[in-house]
Amino acid sequence: MEFTEKLDRLSRRDRSTISKKAGLPNSAISNYVSRKQIPRADTALKLARALKVPIEWLIDDEQGWPPPAGEAKLAKTLTDGALLAELLQRTVLERVDLLDKLERANKVDWTAQDKVICDVPNGTSVPRDTASLVSFIHSVLLGQLNSSTKYDLRSYEAFMDRLVIPANRRIEELDPKKLDEAFRSFVSNWDFQCFVGHLFWKAENLPEAEREKLRALPSLMKLINHEVNLSDFKPIPPI
Repeated sequence: MEFTEKLDRLSRRDRSTISKKAGLPNSAISNYVSRKQIPRADTALKLARALKVPIEWLIDDEQGWPPPAGEAKLAKTLTDGALLAELLQRTVLERVDLLDKLERANKVDWTAQDKVICDVPNGTSVPRDTASLVSFIHSVLLGQLNSSTKYDLRSYEAFMDRLVIPANRRIEELDPKKLDEAFRSFVSNWDFQCFVGHLFWKAENLPEAEREKLRALPSLMKLINHEVNLSDFKPIPPI
């Protein structure tokens, strides 16, 4: 369950009061929920304290509803500074993963992939590798959604010496603006756009069960047609 959905369910009764407890403006929670925005690390920690839920549960999209009963042991034993450092480290890992995926996506021979699709007879299932490739690109888009709404790690100077960054990466590469530029550059690749467009056309002639394997395609089409809001993208299970 996503951060904003958890925040929505936890705060529906009295958002303004909870916002005040967290030291935020009255409309802060409503804005995060309606805009599907993820707050700064220190703000997320304040919200978790005000809501009396573990920060590690609140920020982890892999953990669903309901929240753990009471405060988690980790949250009880660590200081706010240690929890904030943990949150920042998770952000580092998420952004490194996105950067790795973008580099992998840029190495794909999209011209060859497009030819594979064009050679598939109408009404015939697309290769499994193609369906897996669509899921992979969808995961890239979801990673970009997370990074584009988060904070600049360098604004937390006091915590920089606690962060572990892979030896092959630099902190500058993990800046949301840099990641956004890399993402936009990939999406503007003409061969990639042709691949998505041809695959979308082929999918329209497939049985419903086969189209379900490619259900991320409509959102990809919106993206390459510059019609998309990144909040349209939702996780889909592996094929």
